[in-house]
Amino acid sequence: MDIATLNAGSIFAIGENMFQRSIVAKNIVQCLEIPTFWLLERSQNIGNIWQRTKLFYTVTIPTPEAIFADYERTYKWNLYKRQVVEKMRINL
Repeated sequence: MDIATLNAGSIFAIGENMFQRSIVAKNIVQCLEIPTFWLLERSQNIGNIWQRTKLFYTVTIPTPEAIFADYERTYKWNLYKRQVVEKMRINL
């Protein structure tokens, strides 16, 4: 299940919750690993940008429970929709 798509120049794992997460690449990828303590140094963290970015990702990326609940809701809706369409097709 695709939760997020990262493009060139994207960042991840800067402190957001990565519990039960996997990063899968479709193409060849080059990653630049930077120590968190370096990013959080005053000269590298103008405007508190890295903490705000971490907060954005923490809020934006859904939890595994939310992902599963959405999957269940979508599955049930598709099942119901198929049943309604089939009943209408039979009645015509």
